[in-house]
Amino acid sequence: MTPKAKTNKVRISVLGGKGVGKTACITRLMYDKFFHDPHHHAKEVHHRTLGIADESFELEMHEEHKVSFEQCSHTHSIENADALLVIYSIISRRSFDQAAELVTSLEQRCPETPLLLVANCCDLNYKREVETEEGREVSSDFVEVSAAQEGSTDLQSALESLLRRVAAVRELGQHKRRRSISNVLESIFAWNSRGSFSISV
Repeated sequence: MTPKAKTNKVRISVLGGKGVGKTACITRLMYDKFFHDPHHHAKEVHHRTLGIADESFELEMHEEHKVSFEQCSHTHSIENADALLVIYSIISRRSFDQAAELVTSLEQRCPETPLLLVANCCDLNYKREVETEEGREVSSDFVEVSAAQEGSTDLQSALESLLRRVAAVRELGQHKRRRSISNVLESIFAWNSRGSFSISV
């Protein structure tokens, strides 16, 4: 019998300025489409199950419509996010500046939450206002994509990498908890030289 894949529930918040292609990126990732159904466009929460190797991820992707961290930092979806996607458009310097400010704030306030910076609209290179290296300087976890391009795997690969980071963070957290519990038990039940134990205070 084939072993059942481990299932992980992952909440992802998607942030960025107006018109950068947040909905387009979400639609490409969750439905593998660009010209999306109006029903999808109206939704703020999107669901998909994605298999990677022997693990299954139940994705819940939240689209945030506010721009600054101060505006959206206390929303339920960001407070409970397992990962963050910050998107800007390479044809909008303003959207890049907003994204850079947002990344700085998020990394300071949510240092344990995996974050991916996404530069969208690379198919419009002739209108480019933001160079690739500028994005890399803002975040080492960076990808330049076009949600409009059929058959492009860059965005999907970036999502899979982000999910692996989420899994790694969770595994590290579980390891730390196990070590903490073990240390507490060792301190409580300390064996003396005669083989009996005494309770340490």
